[in-house]
Amino acid sequence: MVPCDGQKLNLRPSELVALGDLVRRGLVEFSGCEVIFNVNGAKVHVPISEVMASNGGLAAIRKAILHGWLFRDDRWSKDGVSFVHMHEEILGTFDDEEYSFLEVNNRPVIDVGAYIGDTALYFVKKGASKVIAVEPSPGAFKELTDDIIKINGAQAKVVAVNAAIAEAGPVPISKDAADVKGARVRWVGRSKVERKDDTLTSVKAMGLYEVVKLYGVDNAALKADCEGCEYHIAMREPEALSGFEEIGLEYHAFNSGIPVSELIRALSNAGFVCERANDWVYLKNAGSSWNSEMIGMLHCVRRR
Repeated sequence: MVPCDGQKLNLRPSELVALGDLVRRGLVEFSGCEVIFNVNGAKVHVPISEVMASNGGLAAIRKAILHGWLFRDDRWSKDGVSFVHMHEEILGTFDDEEYSFLEVNNRPVIDVGAYIGDTALYFVKKGASKVIAVEPSPGAFKELTDDIIKINGAQAKVVAVNAAIAEAGPVPISKDAADVKGARVRWVGRSKVERKDDTLTSVKAMGLYEVVKLYGVDNAALKADCEGCEYHIAMREPEALSGFEEIGLEYHAFNSGIPVSELIRALSNAGFVCERANDWVYLKNAGSSWNSEMIGMLHCVRRR
């Protein structure tokens, strides 16, 4: 039993409404230091501390259980991979397979915005020869190294780099692994706009070209989910893309203030043909409120 003195679930109003519905339907109950999820006739006990540690909270935990993830020995496991904590990004990576369109078999991958190592481990399972996992958030980076090295033993295939892809540093980012949006750098025109508050720390900046050169990457795949730095890569460092054959990225026009059409144009000038990918994921998660001009995913392959 995990000590829970003084612990409580901090829920937004919408989460409180959803929790009330789950309790009324008998799908969730509380007992001491645990949340009990009633799933398919079975009772699954999860410490409150673990729910608090999850990016996605109760909803992500319940979805993970429904998808067959097991919480045992202080870790979440399924199909040969394990994680210290359950986050909604893990479900997107392994259950929705959001990056299944990227051809990574026998290919090196640079994973920009690696978060807690979910995509890095996914690419290893898909046959990547090497993954350079770049993540700025210290909290997320600690989980990444714990997940990859201590739990999954993938250190022979994954190199973890605690840095932000940016043109100048230090870059302010969130201290908390669960605050993925706190790790963002917003690019507006040619000016870098940074969020500043007492939850931030700073991390070194590296250009993509510097990462490529340092780790000798060629004929590679690039994955980028970095809350706006994809615009920096395409518009400020197009020469760094010469060693890549394929790109999968999530674009964040709402952070950059730059239309996705300009991002596609910059990638085209760098030699890539791009098309939208995984619209169904955004429709499933956001429904009719999804604005494809603001956020979405691109799959780009080198023009032949």
